[in-house]
Amino acid sequence: MAQKGKIQKKVKRPLIKLICTECKQRYYHTRKNPTNTPDRINHLKFCKICRKRTPHKETK
Repeated sequence: MAQKGKIQKKVKRPLIKLICTECKQRYYHTRKNPTNTPDRINHLKFCKICRKRTPHKETK
């Protein structure tokens, strides 16, 4: 039973951290529906440390 004033919700889109493949820094996060996309996400993002666009992979 939910407590008064608090709403319980199921996490259908959990928060995913994206890590740079070159410098291994975590600057970005996104949400993903695991039922629609079960494989890991790869995005080209700008890395602040590398100062260029690098592929960022999903971590848990």
